[in-house]
Amino acid sequence: MFAGTIDVFTAVASWAADRDKGALRVASRRWWRAARFVWTEVETRRALRRISSSPLLSSQDARGLAINSGWLRCAVFDAKATDRSVIFVASRCPHVTVVRLERCERLGRSALRALTRHCPRLTSIDLSQCRALLTPESVQLLASARLVHLGIRFAEVTHALAATVVDSFPNLASLDLSRARFASARAWTPPCVWERLCSLRKLAVPRSVYLDKTRVVALARCFPQLRELDIAQSCYQLDNDALGAIATACPRLQRLDLGSCVWITNVGLWAVLAACPELRCVDITGCLGITIDARVELARVCAARVRSSSH
Repeated sequence: MFAGTIDVFTAVASWAADRDKGALRVASRRWWRAARFVWTEVETRRALRRISSSPLLSSQDARGLAINSGWLRCAVFDAKATDRSVIFVASRCPHVTVVRLERCERLGRSALRALTRHCPRLTSIDLSQCRALLTPESVQLLASARLVHLGIRFAEVTHALAATVVDSFPNLASLDLSRARFASARAWTPPCVWERLCSLRKLAVPRSVYLDKTRVVALARCFPQLRELDIAQSCYQLDNDALGAIATACPRLQRLDLGSCVWITNVGLWAVLAACPELRCVDITGCLGITIDARVELARVCAARVRSSSH
């Protein structure tokens, strides 16, 4: 249907089963003959005929989707997706490594079971705003997957859910908790439940959790291998001394978000740049203590580091 030179294929299929409508968006990539990725995207829409009462799609519908399971890598589902659409993709695309289920409130546990059963290479999943799936019992179904990235943004995180995430995915490298809501402060009270994620490389602290500077420093010391740290709008007390302690604890930082940390000045900014030689992206939105000249110099230093790292 499409030429073999297309690296990224996107198929959008919509179907109706009784009164249940579902939409599926899948993307994949394939090696170019010249041994490099050329990212393009092709979208096609095709209305499928009415599905019978069978829980699986017919072979004719499968051909209509035109999905090559040999090179499918990423599947993105929208809010209209159902368990049937997830099971369909998981059973026919065993090489999927990235799944995004954002705002899929109609999905149940059968979708997660299908992903773990048919997609052994699954390493990244986003369950943001999937309230039915953000329970300890549902998350535990993914324990057999070797996840390195987990996104649970905009979620209501209980202490039991946090403990289940840590126990099920001890090798997590990226955890996105931005804009998540916590039922209690137990998940961030030392000894913190997240401290057991020793392999964490990327951490986004939820903006709904207020942490004092001592707790933020203690949290940073638990993850010396961090590459990206987002503490925007979660620690308004952060000052130059605390920022220096974070930079000393995480010397390999490459990205740092300090949004709305109003007590940070130029001194703290230069200290973190000196302590983290790989740091090349700093968000200082709302940092009123940093002057215009310092912001210009920061942009120059970061641009120079990006150029040097690309060579």
